[in-house]
Amino acid sequence: YFIFTERQERRVVKPSIIRTFGAIPKLLMLKSVRRLMLLILATTFFKWMFADALILRLLGAGLHRTTLVNVETLTAPVYLTVCLFSMRWIVPGQMMKLYFWFSLFAGLVMTAGFCTYVDFEKHHNMTRTRIFYFGFFVLRLMEISGSFSYGYVNSVTPESIGSTFITFMMSWCNACSSIPSTIGLSITQNPYLDFHTLFIMAISLHVVMTLFFKGECHYLETASKREFNPDYSDIDKDGEPEIGMVLSGLSSPQRHL
Repeated sequence: YFIFTERQERRVVKPSIIRTFGAIPKLLMLKSVRRLMLLILATTFFKWMFADALILRLLGAGLHRTTLVNVETLTAPVYLTVCLFSMRWIVPGQMMKLYFWFSLFAGLVMTAGFCTYVDFEKHHNMTRTRIFYFGFFVLRLMEISGSFSYGYVNSVTPESIGSTFITFMMSWCNACSSIPSTIGLSITQNPYLDFHTLFIMAISLHVVMTLFFKGECHYLETASKREFNPDYSDIDKDGEPEIGMVLSGLSSPQRHL
């Protein structure tokens, strides 16, 4: 009788900054990673483009800074409650579906903020604006699409480059919100561009882009964790994955009699 045994030799790879940055190009070569990055960009770009500009416009129209601070303080329990309930929904198999629906809900939140600004700009009713802004801020806290995207990233993170993958994706998520906000602030400073038209266009484009990428949410929801792992190359003829040595530090399997 012949007994076949399989042995994998592990060699210790010393961590280095070169090795860390070398993992990023390999991540970008993965189709699933690129599709996830594109989805996050498309569904957050217009959502955050005029978020800060809207607050500055409200302050410029006469809304007191203390009102903003008081609303944030009063809605703190709402934020904690939403966070607690969202933990029940962050489970594999439904995170990207909920991400899609909450991204659509973000269009409603943007509309509420825009209506609050337009009403205050025209009527300058401070009491009504405080009520409207309170409602808008509560809706904004309930828009937790970001929590589902972070949860999904954690669920598909490869063990071999866990910290690198999470840091890279979190940096991408932050860039997809901060860079559009900076662009929006620059655009609104142009006196020849109407802020109302720009904001309505941003709401419309956000809803359209979210609906357009609905299929991507379904694809990512059904994608396997292996598709996000750069250590796995193409599937071989026998259907077994060939494990690379660049990131995991594993030598190729050796078969012995």
